[in-house]
Amino acid sequence: MLSPVQTGVSAAGMQCQVSGPSSAAYTITVCLTNPAEGAVVSGNLSVTATVNVTGTDPGVQKLVFYLGDKYLLTDFASPYTFVIPTAKFVDGSQLLQVEAQMRDNHTSPRASITLTFLNGITQPPVNSTSFTPRSGTTPGPGSPFILAAVGDGASGEPNSDNVSDLIATWNPNMFLYLGDVYDHGTPTEFYNWYGTGADHYSRFRAITNPTIGNHEYLGNTAPGYFDYWDNVKHYYSYNAAGWHFISLDSTSQFDQTTPGTAQYNWLVQDLESNPAACTIAFFHHPRYSVGSDGETARMSQIWALLAQYGVDVVLTGHDHHYQRWYPLDAQGTHNPQGTTEFVVGTGGHGIRNFIKTDSRMAVGFDRSPTTFGALRMELNQSGAAFQFVNILGNVLDSGSIPCSPPLPKPFADVADDFWAQDHIRRLYTAGITGGCGTTPLRYCPEETVTRAQMAVFLERGIHGSSYSPPAIGASTGFGDVPTTYWAAAWIKQLAAEGITGGCGSGNYCPEAPATRAQMAVFLLRSKYGAAYAPPDAGASTGFGDVPPDYWAAPWIKQLVAEGITAGCGTGTYCPESPVTRAQMAVFLVKTFNLP
Repeated sequence: MLSPVQTGVSAAGMQCQVSGPSSAAYTITVCLTNPAEGAVVSGNLSVTATVNVTGTDPGVQKLVFYLGDKYLLTDFASPYTFVIPTAKFVDGSQLLQVEAQMRDNHTSPRASITLTFLNGITQPPVNSTSFTPRSGTTPGPGSPFILAAVGDGASGEPNSDNVSDLIATWNPNMFLYLGDVYDHGTPTEFYNWYGTGADHYSRFRAITNPTIGNHEYLGNTAPGYFDYWDNVKHYYSYNAAGWHFISLDSTSQFDQTTPGTAQYNWLVQDLESNPAACTIAFFHHPRYSVGSDGETARMSQIWALLAQYGVDVVLTGHDHHYQRWYPLDAQGTHNPQGTTEFVVGTGGHGIRNFIKTDSRMAVGFDRSPTTFGALRMELNQSGAAFQFVNILGNVLDSGSIPCSPPLPKPFADVADDFWAQDHIRRLYTAGITGGCGTTPLRYCPEETVTRAQMAVFLERGIHGSSYSPPAIGASTGFGDVPTTYWAAAWIKQLAAEGITGGCGSGNYCPEAPATRAQMAVFLLRSKYGAAYAPPDAGASTGFGDVPPDYWAAPWIKQLVAEGITAGCGTGTYCPESPVTRAQMAVFLVKTFNLP
């Protein structure tokens, strides 16, 4: 609560404000000392504010500045001075305001001055430049390619400059900024805290590839980030030093981390098209973390995809400390052939303590100020050597990571340009199928799926690749499926779960082909359970060969509504046609969201 004490209001404005907490433990005076009230300004305008406290000082947490009713910038460290690039704003009268937020949660009233911006700007300026990923500089003869990476630093605080000074001593060939410009990544904050090209982290701008953090967003937009980085895409990839690099947007605001979203689908295609032996992915939010911000569950399917395609290194920030995890597979299990995650949120804006332990984390540091630092990597054609170095120049962690070999092409009979190639590979990678033959490994994409094969496919889709059905017992329950039949246990379990009742007269018809109409029912029951019933088909199913009174019409229409199929072409569904193994791969990947 604020006390009623307020003094120092000028005749022309409120250049100073005096207040204090209800306890009257102290009095705080906040002033805007430059520019002067009523000034007409242009170009880069220097702004200065002061804070004076009498009594028991709890400490100033930050000063928050506003231009009119819009947030402008947060200054975390004294002296409280910064520059407004006034040419980024429309001409006219502007009310510049500042409030102090104290460490006891007291917030002062806003001091303010009225200014007039005069640059000849009548419309909000628009940056139409396009960002091109940096390939980095070329190392000298006999020298390695040096990659530097860190996030969570651009805040104007002393340790932010200490970290960027450290990186400068390495003369890196490329720099990855792992997100967060404080406090909300406005154009003015980028200008002041990230820098103008020769200071702070901006001194590496010509060799920097960025990724976006949550602090660049103000609401659901991030205009400062996209303006500063010349309309960089939310996600992009490039090659450098024999490595493939992938930048992703991991934020909840963008929210494209699951199958079917544009970013996820792009990532699948990018990994398919770039089977490089050495790959680094970088984004802001760590999938795994022992920090206070916690693990990022929404990145689970992205992580699984990266691991399955043999991505070697994932670089992240967000949690303000250093973590290196043991190599993990798609399920997060320690595997020497897995992906190594780094959390490098040590760029200068505070260090936070770990809140738990995890045996999968190999090394971690969480003490201020000795954990401020950056990751230094030396890249070569077979792997990377790494060091985490703090601002004192101490190497706190080091080691090497070998590159994984590129994924082999799974099936000799599935061409790279085959229409279902991606879904077949994902089915194989998920362990749902081992193909139809070996030496060479084959999938038989055009062969028909039998009802017996379908039982295995569906049960593995429901329960996972390692699932084994219960013992058969004395009977399968079907007259045409003896207990010695190869798929007897799978068929009995499918019936036990209510997915099928057989083909009639106590039989299952295991060698009969599964039709596309039957498959609609099987898939939706597998996804939602035996009790599921789709909505009524209504007046039309959308297919010329599926009338509304067809026995599977509601199931077929719902399968289409969920994006699992679009039919067999030219407005038809082909309900009585058998399902091929290629079609089955697409059905299963989409139904169970296989990565």
